[in-house]
Amino acid sequence: MKKIIYLSFLLLFIGNIFSQESKLKLSKLGDPKYFENYVKYIPDEILFESMNLDYKGLEKIKKYVEEKNFQKAYEEWGKYWNSKEKLDVIADLNDHFISKSDFLERYNENKRKEILIEAEKLLNNEIMGWGKTVFKFGDVIDFNANYGDSGKYGFHYFIWSRPLYLSRLITKDKKYTDKYDQIFSQWYDQRYRVSYVYPEWNNIYYELGLGMRNIYFIFNYCDYNENRSWIFHEKFLKTMLGSGNWLYQMIKNEPYTYENRQLVAISMLGMLGIYFPEFVDSKLWVDLAYEKTLEHLEKDFFEDGSNIERSPNNYTVLTYNCIRNFYYLLKLVNYDENKLIVMKDKLVRTINYWIKLIAPNGDMFATNDCQRTKLSPNFFIDAIKLYGLKDVGFLYTIYGLKEYSNYALPKFTSVNLPISSYAIMRTDWNKSANYMAINYGSYSGGHSHYDILSFDIYALGKSQLIEASMGWTYDDTLHSKWYKNSLSHNMIVINDSTLDKKSAMVENTYWMSNDKYDFFTGEDNKGYSRFRVSYSRDFLFLKPNKWIIYDYIKSSSPKNQISTNFHLRGKVQKYNGYFKNIGDSGLVLVTPQNYSYLLGKGKAMIKNEKKEDDIEELEWLRFFKEGEDVNSFCTLIYPFTNESFEEYNFKEINNGFFIISKNDTTWEVFFNKGNILPDNILTDARCIIILKKNNKIVNIQIIDGSYLTLNGKEYIKENKKGDYEK
Repeated sequence: MKKIIYLSFLLLFIGNIFSQESKLKLSKLGDPKYFENYVKYIPDEILFESMNLDYKGLEKIKKYVEEKNFQKAYEEWGKYWNSKEKLDVIADLNDHFISKSDFLERYNENKRKEILIEAEKLLNNEIMGWGKTVFKFGDVIDFNANYGDSGKYGFHYFIWSRPLYLSRLITKDKKYTDKYDQIFSQWYDQRYRVSYVYPEWNNIYYELGLGMRNIYFIFNYCDYNENRSWIFHEKFLKTMLGSGNWLYQMIKNEPYTYENRQLVAISMLGMLGIYFPEFVDSKLWVDLAYEKTLEHLEKDFFEDGSNIERSPNNYTVLTYNCIRNFYYLLKLVNYDENKLIVMKDKLVRTINYWIKLIAPNGDMFATNDCQRTKLSPNFFIDAIKLYGLKDVGFLYTIYGLKEYSNYALPKFTSVNLPISSYAIMRTDWNKSANYMAINYGSYSGGHSHYDILSFDIYALGKSQLIEASMGWTYDDTLHSKWYKNSLSHNMIVINDSTLDKKSAMVENTYWMSNDKYDFFTGEDNKGYSRFRVSYSRDFLFLKPNKWIIYDYIKSSSPKNQISTNFHLRGKVQKYNGYFKNIGDSGLVLVTPQNYSYLLGKGKAMIKNEKKEDDIEELEWLRFFKEGEDVNSFCTLIYPFTNESFEEYNFKEINNGFFIISKNDTTWEVFFNKGNILPDNILTDARCIIILKKNNKIVNIQIIDGSYLTLNGKEYIKENKKGDYEK
C-alpha cells in the first residue's frame, strides 16, 4: 500500500527482563485454575459474574442469566451492543485514535483508494502480514502458518487487518465488517493450536499481541452488524474479559520495566475498561492503567520528549501512541481533568522532540532499530487540536500542506539534545534544506545498534549520506550481520570490529550554534578500549552548505587498523583529489591528503513502503590508516548540482589546522586537541574559524575559548571561556 506507514510494524520482545513463565508466577496467572477459568476457557457463569448486570440496559440479560439461559443472554447482549452509543473513535493507519470525521477529512480520495485496494485483498484472504511477504489462503486463514520466527508474533498483532474496518467507514459497506467477523472467528477457533516459536513466549497471551490486536478487534466490533450470532458475541466477550484479566494481573504484579511491551499492555487495559464499563473490574482497569501510565511517562520519557529506547520513529511512535490514545479516550469519557493535564504536558514534549529531529523531506532520524520512514503529518495536525501546538509552518514547507502556509515556522533550526544525545544541524525549514543529524547516544537496550558519533546528511530534498537503518523485519538475515553492525554506520571503526556499545559513552561534548556556524564535538574512550583506542569527532557546519568532520584518534597499538566510514546513495567515483556522486546532483567528499581508501557496497532502507526499492545498495567509502600512535582524518562534505558544482581546495597545514579555499574566499579552521599550535596562533579555544576575502580577515569565530592572538595581534580577549565572534 503506497505511503501507508505501518508504525507498529516492528514490535518485538528483544531484551525482556523476565521470561513469561517467571512473570506468571508473580500473580494469579500462575494459578492454573485461575488461568483456565478467568482467561483461557471462561465458563458462561464466570463471564456473567464478571459483569455488572445492574448496569443500565442489561436488565434482560440479568433475567436470562438468572435463568441460566446463556444463549438468550448472549443474544440480548448483541441487541444491547448494537443499540449502545459508541465512542466516536477510529484507529487510523498510524494507529492514531481520531474521530471518524477527522479520519475522512485527513485521508483524501487517493489514500482512501489505497485502503480499499488493500481491503479487497483481505476479502480474498490475501494478507501481507509481516514485512512484505504476501500469504494467500483459501476459505480459511491458517494462523499457524510459517510466517517466520518473529513473523508469527507479528502476524498475530493483526496490523494487516486495519483496512477492513476503515473501508467500512469509507464506503458504509457491511461486507467489510462481515469479513472481519469471519477472520476473528477463525482466529478464535485456532488460537490455541498456534505453536510458539519461542517456548517462553506465548503467542496469544503476551503483552504485544493482546495490546495490539484487541485495538482492531474492538473497532470492528463497534461497527453495527445485525448478522452476528450469539456464538460470535460469546467469543468476543470472552476474548475481551480474558484479555482484561490477563493484563490486569500482569500489570498489577510485574515490576516496572522500560520495555515498550509494558506500555502497550497498559494502554490496552485502559481501553478495555473504557469500552466495556459493563465489566465489574472496568474501573479498576482504567485506574491502574492511569497509575502505570504516569510511571512510564516519568521513567520512559526524558525531559526533551525522547523515549528511553532511543528509536525516534518506531518505538517512540509506538509508546507515544499508547499514552496519547489512552489520553484521548480518557478525555472522551470526562476523566479527571487535573490528571489529564499531567499526561498532556508530557505528551507535548514528544511532539516538540520530533519537530527538532525531523529531516527536510519528513523522514525521522533512523537510529537503532528504527526504519527510515516519513513521520506522518497527522501527528502534528492532531497536536494542534489536542494540545494547542503552534509554529507548525513546516507542515507547509516540508509536507506541502497549503492550509498551513500562514503558520509561523519553529523559532529554532539547529539544536542539540543532550538528554537524548542527538545534535541537529540545519539551514532552514525548507524541503531543500541542508541537514545533518548526529547520534552520540549510549546503549539503550536491546534495540540499540553498535554505533556512536555517527551521522546522516540530507540535502537537495532527499537523504544523501545515511546509515543502514534496518530491513523490513527482525527475521531479515542481515539484521545482526549488517544493519546493527558498526560498519554499516557513518562512524569510526577499529579493526573492522563491532563497537562495545554497552561500554561506549561520549564525553567532553560541546555544542555551539549561530547564524554562520554549527559545531559539535565529543569523545569516546570506552567503545574500543579493548584495542587501547580512544577518539574524538568534531563536526563543523560552515553554513549554508559545507561540513567538516575531523576525527582525532589515539591508538596504543601499532597494529590497529582505523577507518572512517561513509555510506552514500548513488554511485561514487574518485576524481582528482575528491570523491563525488556520479550524476547531476549529490555530494562531494574532499580530503586534505590522499588517504588509503576502499569502495564497497552496503544495503540500507531508504523508505518504508513495503516495496522492493525500499532497500537500496549504497556506495560504502572507507578511509583507513594503520600503525601510528596518533591518527586523524578530516573530510569536507558538501552538496552539488551540475548547475552549481564548486570545487574547493582543501589543505592540511599541520595537525588540526586546515585551509579551505575557492577563488577569493578562504576559511582557516583549527581544531585544538592539545596538539602543538602553529607558531602564529595563540588560543585556548576548542575550534577557530577565520574567514578571509581577498586575503583579508572579515570574520573570526572562536568556540569554547577566551582569547585569540594571530601573528602577534590580539583579536579576542575575554574573562571566561565561551563562543566569541570578531
